[in-house]
Amino acid sequence: MAWFWNLLPAKTDLIETQVNEIVQNAERFGDHVLIRHSLIDHGLVTRTRDGRTYRRIEQSPTSEARTVIRALSERVL
Repeated sequence: MAWFWNLLPAKTDLIETQVNEIVQNAERFGDHVLIRHSLIDHGLVTRTRDGRTYRRIEQSPTSEARTVIRALSERVL
């Protein structure tokens, strides 16, 4: 999930279609909705009660997450 969190812009309100586009461009197994929900479930993204606005939760990634982000950033999407 750290990889997808990293792709979302910091301190920016997004609508669902924007989050979907970012996730769809990076995932390869065809279930962007599952990833979007997992970002929320893992405490990496918030969503307003009405589901209109998403926002990345700013935090320092763990060392393991930084390793994943770095490794995936080096590959070609």
